[in-house]
Amino acid sequence: MISVTPFIQSEQASGDIRNMAVEVYKQSASLSASVRPNLKPAVEHLLRFVNSYYSNRIEGNSTEPADIIRNKDVVLTDPVKRNDLLEIEAYLVAQAALLEGRISLEQITEKAFLCSIHEHFFKDLPESVRTHVRESTGETYLVEAGKLRTTQVQVGKHLPPHQDELNGYLNWFHSSYRLDRLFGETRLLAASAAHHRFAWIHPFLDGNGRVGRLFTDSYMRGAGVDGYGLWTLSRGFARTIDEYKLRLSGADMVRQGSTDGRGILSNRGLEAFQRYFFETCLDQIQYLSGVLDIQSFDMRLKQYADLRTAGVALSTKGEALKKWRPETFILLRAIMDNSRVMRTDVPKITGLGDTNSRAVVKQLIEERWVSGETKAALKMDQIPFDAISFLFPHLW
Repeated sequence: MISVTPFIQSEQASGDIRNMAVEVYKQSASLSASVRPNLKPAVEHLLRFVNSYYSNRIEGNSTEPADIIRNKDVVLTDPVKRNDLLEIEAYLVAQAALLEGRISLEQITEKAFLCSIHEHFFKDLPESVRTHVRESTGETYLVEAGKLRTTQVQVGKHLPPHQDELNGYLNWFHSSYRLDRLFGETRLLAASAAHHRFAWIHPFLDGNGRVGRLFTDSYMRGAGVDGYGLWTLSRGFARTIDEYKLRLSGADMVRQGSTDGRGILSNRGLEAFQRYFFETCLDQIQYLSGVLDIQSFDMRLKQYADLRTAGVALSTKGEALKKWRPETFILLRAIMDNSRVMRTDVPKITGLGDTNSRAVVKQLIEERWVSGETKAALKMDQIPFDAISFLFPHLW
């Protein structure tokens, strides 16, 4: 029998933790409601890059935002930097696969799903990235994508369960955190605890941190956090990395006496991690709420458009960007505000003739501000990297 407390139930949890769980639901839903529906896909696309950058950074990846932005235009000769960038790409691939896959609430905590996350991340990485060196002995092991570890490991002071116990612990994990059996704020109490318990089990030889954060992303969506994807936990964890590691380590502690829960692990340590988890959620929601506030975002977009119109805006490479017509901003606003802007609508929206209207649309498509086939509505499904630092200050 596994004697680990899955999570502290609502009736036993501290009032401030329960209140924060409710606030996460409320504030994330408020953020989602405040963002134009037509802008959401572009923001979520951008946040996947941010998520990859920060989640990999937690694991010591040295890739800089500029490297991610210029990825297709730069050839890296340094093998370490090249491998780091491959990890960024692998994380993006894994996120896309998880978003495209159809997974039930029951399946999110199944061993098969956890292994699939690991496989999505590692399957295309070269052996140089998948080679794991045990610090204590110098032995090398090759990480197999989607496979549980078959050897004992030690993570700092923490000795995870023996490899022969992994199936039992993962069955317990599934049974304890099944979203189809949890409701209301209990789902978020479970989410915060599951993030630690997955790390504590440490089911894979390597990649547990990244897989755990990808799992938590899926779990938060499954838990019904409206607006998750417009903000990211990995950004908050990375920007408070010392506390993140401290709180995870604190939840690893064995029970400190008879008043510290009934399982083998400390309830107080888990509660401290849960409090940190929710504080991080709320901090990230509030940051993105400020950045995506309609008035604030429109002001920055207008300022950026003015720079483009004046011909003084620079690309991420420091090169002058092609000038915009003043009407370009009007069209972008219209596409953000209306669900169906067709190419035939552009002359009426901008006041330009057919030729100039076609030129404006062509430039926005070439710069990847909008997309849309000839007879389809124009959509804003991503934000060009050249504009990110202006529209989303301090995002990286």
